[in-house]
Amino acid sequence: MHHRLSRLWTTLVLLPFIGSCASPTIKHEYVISPGREFGPSIETALLLPLNETIETQAGLEQGKATTTALLVEYLTSKGLAVEQPTTRDYRKAAEIAANVAQRELLAGESASASEDLAFTDVIPHLLVALESNADIIVAPNMVLRTGKYGGAKSIRWDGVRRNERGTRGGNMTGTLPVASLFVVLYDTEGIRIFSGYGGLDLLFQLNMGKRRYDLREDRLQNADHLAEGVCISLHPFFGHAEDC
Repeated sequence: MHHRLSRLWTTLVLLPFIGSCASPTIKHEYVISPGREFGPSIETALLLPLNETIETQAGLEQGKATTTALLVEYLTSKGLAVEQPTTRDYRKAAEIAANVAQRELLAGESASASEDLAFTDVIPHLLVALESNADIIVAPNMVLRTGKYGGAKSIRWDGVRRNERGTRGGNMTGTLPVASLFVVLYDTEGIRIFSGYGGLDLLFQLNMGKRRYDLREDRLQNADHLAEGVCISLHPFFGHAEDC
């Protein structure tokens, strides 16, 4: 039930067009089920290990420890107790839960061996396997998203703006891959009640001499950027505007 890594490009050869453009609105994408916002009945969150519930690109593994600590800090600041299984315990419990859910699926009257098992089917059994009393399940993953140039050095996506290092004439247009935090919240029955994205960091830096983008060695290491992304990805669930 755990993810597999995919290869991340180490170099982007295609160079965005150097010209002029207007600054776009920084979009923040999230979905919340009506009536399922945070409330007093939610006291405990089960925080699953980062990058374990969907396929994750290799190259996004940096910053995992810091991002996890920031997630715990953010959830705790909202008054939640946080249960945090280790990756080993989570994978063992997820395998047990998946086997139980698969047996239940195949036992259904209309089920067939070809039916896919959804993560939502596994969640109730996962809580049992982990002996968890959580009210919500938090599944965080680092994902690739698309950043858009909004000026000479400004790149915008998922509620954040980051500036490239170095200088050059003219404004940039075009897009490039960037990193975001994608967080999904489930209730104890496995129903998705919230999902949100928060921009984390730039992954590439411009190499003007070779007219390409190279993978940054210091990607996902800026704690302030990671904290901002954590806040942006989650704060709509708590039902109020927040200065991240």
